[in-house]
Amino acid sequence: MGIGYKDLEIYQLSHKLAVEIHEVTIDELGRKIYNFIKSVESGHRSTSKIQHQTSNIKHPKSNIGKGEGMR
Repeated sequence: MGIGYKDLEIYQLSHKLAVEIHEVTIDELGRKIYNFIKSVESGHRSTSKIQHQTSNIKHPKSNIGKGEGMR
């Protein structure tokens, strides 16, 4: 039988790097989520501030029926 792609050195190196990057990303994301939850629980961030920050986000189809919908 021939060599499979998993036997290639470039595959092994890139796979190892991808796994390491994934672990770091998940760790950092988890830490940010944890810190955000703690800050909300302690009152350092009010939910009204969060609602205000997200109130400017509009759905792309929110103007449908007002003459400005997607065509």
